[in-house]
Amino acid sequence: AKMGKKVVLIEPSDHMGGHMSEGLGSADIDNHKEFRNSAAIGGMALQFYKELALYYKRQEAFEKMLMSKTATTQLWKAESSVIEKLFEQWVKQSGVTVIKRVQLNSVMKTDARIQYVEMSDKKKYEAAVFIDATYEGDLLAAAGITTKTGREANSLYGETLNGIRAETKHAQFAVKVDPYKVNGDASSGLIPTIQNEPFGIPGTGDESLQAYCFRVCLTNDVSNQIPFAQPRGYDRTQYEIYLRYLAAKGKLYTPRANLPNNKTDLGAWHDLSHNLYGMNRGYPTGTLKQRQAILEQHKVFTKGLFYFLSTDTSVSRLAPTLQTEWKKWGYAKDEFTDNQGFPRKFYVRDARRMVSDYVITEHTASKSNLETVSDPIAVAYWPMDVHSV
Repeated sequence: AKMGKKVVLIEPSDHMGGHMSEGLGSADIDNHKEFRNSAAIGGMALQFYKELALYYKRQEAFEKMLMSKTATTQLWKAESSVIEKLFEQWVKQSGVTVIKRVQLNSVMKTDARIQYVEMSDKKKYEAAVFIDATYEGDLLAAAGITTKTGREANSLYGETLNGIRAETKHAQFAVKVDPYKVNGDASSGLIPTIQNEPFGIPGTGDESLQAYCFRVCLTNDVSNQIPFAQPRGYDRTQYEIYLRYLAAKGKLYTPRANLPNNKTDLGAWHDLSHNLYGMNRGYPTGTLKQRQAILEQHKVFTKGLFYFLSTDTSVSRLAPTLQTEWKKWGYAKDEFTDNQGFPRKFYVRDARRMVSDYVITEHTASKSNLETVSDPIAVAYWPMDVHSV
């Protein structure tokens, strides 16, 4: 739009902004001692953060940080409600036409070029350029672009860390937990959340995806709280693994206010949190109904977990301090106001990936890699960061 082009932005939901408008307000910028990755933030992204700084009346501190090239992580953080308002403001000012609440229905192509797309309301849109900026990549797939989900085999790109891993030290349980319904008895079956499938051959590919989670905005400000409540479909047995973890003297996570106005961006960084391992398979390529079912399963589990940790008597017995801390928190009533303070979408860490003539692999991220790209489109300044599957 800034280049004078006519732009139509189609958003399937009621809300634009993606993950940032759905709870991810705690940007991973300058929060590692080993490097300062704010050096890679420029263009419209930097302008966006400058305007957030203006909203929070911290622009002087923000500009000083940029000039001195110092790392102040907190100056990059914002509430999702504020982020969404800024996105809406930008789009309105730029003259972009926004279409909401429609899904992709079909694609019409001539040879390798898209002529038009038809949406679920039967309206058609022609364009010289089509961009799929979604997490799911439905337009990519409908247009016949080669995509990949899951993990590639090491052999495909000559890697060593892709595919099924024989072992990994990252984010492992800090204590040992028996996975069987009856301790030590494999014939009794597995407790909930333990995946019942063959391990597979190390180095081979599969359809496993990084676990998804909601980036939940909680607050310890009682005047702005919606209390944790038992969700419809709550099943206490789903949280048996958490009790066993505590019984083995493991420590579970608690919220911390890392956003403005005493709010959280509660992700799933702990080895046992609200990541639902294995429960997202089928989401990237699923129908809308199938995706909604997976989303609902994650929502009920997450809401149930917070209710469980803050109220269950067994948690109180095993870890009274943990429960006391969780009792201080609730959903922020001024966030996601059309969804009772809970994010409407979860964090899709991994879905369809386009297979282009250039594919980022472990070799790309290697410190010894001196390869240059002839037509780069972005700068990534973050270590390889994957969650368990």
